[in-house]
Amino acid sequence: MNLRPEEISSIIRQQIENYEAK
Repeated sequence: MNLRPEEISSIIRQQIENYEAK
């Protein structure tokens, strides 16, 4: 599973928003 830095940043950002939403 190879992800570009941009994709990783995007995923991390979504995870953070998900976490803060709770």
